[in-house]
Amino acid sequence: MRAHAMHSDDVGQAQRGWALAHEVRARDGSRLLRKGAVLDEAALARWGDIAPGVVHLLELAPDDVHEDPA
Repeated sequence: MRAHAMHSDDVGQAQRGWALAHEVRARDGSRLLRKGAVLDEAALARWGDIAPGVVHLLELAPDDVHEDPA
């Protein structure tokens, strides 16, 4: 597993399959994605609504287990 801090504008298809290390809020302040959410097509489709800023992501290795099933 590798941790990454990125600006929200730089997140895209290359981060598909990565997990959020914290919850992400929409521009209106509502919760957009919860901590631990894996960036899949649905999450990335909603990414344009995110409040701009730094996001912390976890790049999971093929043999890593997500916290939910663990």
